[in-house]
Amino acid sequence: MAYGDVLSNLYLLDQVDAWSPSQKLLALAALAPKHFLADPALSARLLNLNEAKLMAAAEPTTNNGDRTRLGDFFEALVALSRQTYAAANDAQVSHFRDHDGRHEIDFIIHRGHTEAVGFEVKLKSSITDRDVRHLLWLNESLPDQIADLVIIDTGAHAYRRQDGVAVIPLTLLTA
Repeated sequence: MAYGDVLSNLYLLDQVDAWSPSQKLLALAALAPKHFLADPALSARLLNLNEAKLMAAAEPTTNNGDRTRLGDFFEALVALSRQTYAAANDAQVSHFRDHDGRHEIDFIIHRGHTEAVGFEVKLKSSITDRDVRHLLWLNESLPDQIADLVIIDTGAHAYRRQDGVAVIPLTLLTA
Protein backbone atom coordinates (compact mmCIF):
# COMPACT_ATOMS: atom_id res chain seq x y z
CA MET A 1 0.00 0.00 0.00
CA ALA A 2 2.88 2.40 0.66
CA TYR A 3 3.98 2.10 -2.97
CA GLY A 4 0.39 2.59 -4.09
CA ASP A 5 0.09 5.76 -2.03
CA VAL A 6 3.34 7.16 -3.43
CA LEU A 7 2.34 6.37 -7.01
CA SER A 8 -1.11 7.91 -6.45
CA ASN A 9 0.42 11.06 -4.99
CA LEU A 10 2.62 11.33 -8.10
CA TYR A 11 -0.46 10.85 -10.33
CA LEU A 12 1.04 7.67 -11.77
CA LEU A 13 -1.57 5.27 -10.41
CA ASP A 14 -5.25 5.53 -11.31
CA GLN A 15 -7.74 3.89 -9.03
CA VAL A 16 -11.02 2.63 -10.47
CA ASP A 17 -13.44 2.18 -7.61
CA ALA A 18 -16.02 -0.57 -7.40
CA TRP A 19 -19.58 0.32 -8.40
CA SER A 20 -22.69 -0.88 -6.66
CA PRO A 21 -25.66 1.37 -7.33
CA SER A 22 -28.37 -0.64 -5.63
CA GLN A 23 -28.99 -2.78 -2.59
CA LYS A 24 -29.75 -5.64 -4.96
CA LEU A 25 -26.20 -5.60 -6.37
CA LEU A 26 -24.49 -4.43 -3.17
CA ALA A 27 -24.95 -7.87 -1.63
CA LEU A 28 -23.18 -9.40 -4.63
CA ALA A 29 -20.41 -6.86 -5.11
CA ALA A 30 -16.73 -7.22 -4.35
CA LEU A 31 -15.86 -3.67 -3.36
CA ALA A 32 -12.09 -3.68 -3.96
CA PRO A 33 -10.86 -1.08 -6.47
CA LYS A 34 -8.84 -1.86 -9.60
CA HIS A 35 -5.57 -0.01 -10.20
CA PHE A 36 -3.84 1.00 -13.43
CA LEU A 37 -0.58 2.79 -14.00
CA ALA A 38 -1.67 6.10 -15.51
CA ASP A 39 0.13 5.42 -18.78
CA PRO A 40 0.40 1.86 -20.16
CA ALA A 41 3.59 2.88 -21.96
CA LEU A 42 5.21 3.35 -18.56
CA SER A 43 4.21 -0.19 -17.61
CA ALA A 44 5.68 -1.54 -20.84
CA ARG A 45 8.93 0.33 -20.26
CA LEU A 46 9.22 -0.91 -16.67
CA LEU A 47 8.77 -4.49 -17.95
CA ASN A 48 11.31 -3.89 -20.74
CA LEU A 49 8.71 -4.60 -23.42
CA ASN A 50 9.27 -2.98 -26.78
CA GLU A 51 6.93 -2.84 -29.78
CA ALA A 52 8.22 -6.10 -31.23
CA LYS A 53 7.65 -8.02 -27.99
CA LEU A 54 4.17 -6.57 -27.54
CA MET A 55 3.15 -7.26 -31.13
CA ALA A 56 4.51 -10.81 -30.93
CA ALA A 57 2.10 -11.38 -28.05
CA ALA A 58 -0.78 -10.54 -30.41
CA GLU A 59 -0.06 -13.60 -32.57
CA PRO A 60 -2.48 -16.52 -32.05
CA THR A 61 0.46 -18.91 -31.57
CA THR A 62 1.80 -16.91 -28.61
CA ASN A 63 1.69 -18.44 -25.15
CA ASN A 64 -1.36 -17.47 -23.12
CA GLY A 65 0.59 -15.53 -20.47
CA ASP A 66 1.96 -13.08 -23.04
CA ARG A 67 -1.50 -12.71 -24.62
CA THR A 68 -2.98 -12.02 -21.18
CA ARG A 69 -0.33 -9.37 -20.52
CA LEU A 70 -1.12 -7.71 -23.85
CA GLY A 71 -4.82 -7.79 -22.91
CA ASP A 72 -3.95 -6.06 -19.64
CA PHE A 73 -2.12 -3.32 -21.55
CA PHE A 74 -5.10 -2.91 -23.88
CA GLU A 75 -7.46 -2.61 -20.90
CA ALA A 76 -5.14 -0.05 -19.30
CA LEU A 77 -5.15 2.00 -22.51
CA VAL A 78 -8.95 1.89 -22.55
CA ALA A 79 -8.98 2.88 -18.86
CA LEU A 80 -6.83 5.92 -19.64
CA SER A 81 -9.20 7.12 -22.36
CA ARG A 82 -12.34 6.33 -20.28
CA GLN A 83 -10.96 8.34 -17.34
CA THR A 84 -10.18 11.29 -19.60
CA TYR A 85 -13.56 11.33 -21.35
CA ALA A 86 -15.50 10.79 -18.13
CA ALA A 87 -13.71 13.63 -16.33
CA ALA A 88 -14.50 15.97 -19.22
CA ASN A 89 -18.18 15.12 -18.79
CA ASP A 90 -18.42 15.25 -14.99
CA ALA A 91 -18.84 11.49 -14.84
CA GLN A 92 -17.06 8.76 -12.90
CA VAL A 93 -15.44 5.53 -14.02
CA SER A 94 -16.00 2.45 -11.88
CA HIS A 95 -15.98 -1.30 -12.33
CA PHE A 96 -18.15 -4.15 -11.09
CA ARG A 97 -17.15 -7.61 -9.96
CA ASP A 98 -19.27 -9.88 -7.83
CA HIS A 99 -17.70 -11.59 -4.83
CA ASP A 100 -17.69 -15.05 -6.39
CA GLY A 101 -16.33 -13.95 -9.78
CA ARG A 102 -19.34 -14.99 -11.85
CA HIS A 103 -19.96 -11.50 -13.27
CA GLU A 104 -17.49 -8.73 -14.06
CA ILE A 105 -17.92 -5.49 -15.96
CA ASP A 106 -14.60 -3.85 -16.87
CA PHE A 107 -15.83 -0.25 -16.67
CA ILE A 108 -19.02 1.55 -15.77
CA ILE A 109 -19.29 5.24 -16.54
CA HIS A 110 -21.92 6.99 -14.49
CA ARG A 111 -23.09 10.21 -12.93
CA GLY A 112 -24.29 9.32 -9.47
CA HIS A 113 -26.47 6.23 -9.35
CA THR A 114 -29.19 7.18 -11.81
CA GLU A 115 -27.82 6.22 -15.24
CA ALA A 116 -24.79 4.23 -16.31
CA VAL A 117 -23.06 2.78 -19.36
CA GLY A 118 -21.36 -0.60 -19.05
CA PHE A 119 -18.11 -1.26 -20.95
CA GLU A 120 -16.30 -4.51 -21.64
CA VAL A 121 -12.81 -4.52 -23.17
CA LYS A 122 -11.85 -7.32 -25.55
CA LEU A 123 -8.49 -7.74 -27.24
CA LYS A 124 -10.08 -9.19 -30.34
CA SER A 125 -11.81 -8.03 -33.48
CA SER A 126 -14.72 -10.49 -33.58
CA ILE A 127 -17.21 -10.31 -30.72
CA THR A 128 -19.25 -13.37 -29.71
CA ASP A 129 -22.27 -13.94 -27.48
CA ARG A 130 -19.90 -15.12 -24.75
CA ASP A 131 -18.17 -11.71 -24.81
CA VAL A 132 -21.39 -9.82 -24.03
CA ARG A 133 -22.88 -12.11 -21.38
CA HIS A 134 -21.85 -9.98 -18.39
CA LEU A 135 -23.16 -6.80 -20.00
CA LEU A 136 -26.50 -8.44 -20.75
CA TRP A 137 -26.69 -9.71 -17.16
CA LEU A 138 -26.07 -6.16 -15.91
CA ASN A 139 -28.85 -4.80 -18.10
CA GLU A 140 -31.26 -7.52 -16.91
CA SER A 141 -30.34 -6.80 -13.28
CA LEU A 142 -30.76 -3.00 -13.53
CA PRO A 143 -32.91 -2.21 -16.58
CA ASP A 144 -33.87 1.26 -15.33
CA GLN A 145 -30.28 2.34 -14.65
CA ILE A 146 -28.34 1.10 -17.68
CA ALA A 147 -28.38 3.61 -20.53
CA ASP A 148 -26.18 1.59 -22.91
CA LEU A 149 -23.83 -1.37 -23.21
CA VAL A 150 -20.54 -1.16 -25.10
CA ILE A 151 -17.68 -3.46 -26.04
CA ILE A 152 -14.38 -1.82 -26.93
CA ASP A 153 -12.44 -4.07 -29.30
CA THR A 154 -9.65 -4.06 -31.89
CA GLY A 155 -11.90 -4.29 -34.94
CA ALA A 156 -12.12 -1.88 -37.87
CA HIS A 157 -15.83 -0.98 -37.76
CA ALA A 158 -18.38 0.11 -35.17
CA TYR A 159 -21.77 -1.57 -35.16
CA ARG A 160 -24.64 -2.49 -32.88
CA ARG A 161 -25.36 -6.17 -32.29
CA GLN A 162 -28.89 -7.58 -32.45
CA ASP A 163 -28.94 -7.77 -28.63
CA GLY A 164 -28.34 -3.99 -28.49
CA VAL A 165 -24.69 -4.01 -27.44
CA ALA A 166 -22.58 -1.42 -29.26
CA VAL A 167 -19.21 -2.67 -30.52
CA ILE A 168 -16.68 0.11 -30.98
CA PRO A 169 -13.02 -0.21 -31.96
CA LEU A 170 -10.70 1.70 -29.64
CA THR A 171 -9.17 3.42 -32.68
CA LEU A 172 -12.49 5.15 -33.39
CA LEU A 173 -12.65 6.53 -29.86
CA THR A 174 -9.19 8.04 -30.03
CA ALA A 175 -9.39 9.46 -33.57
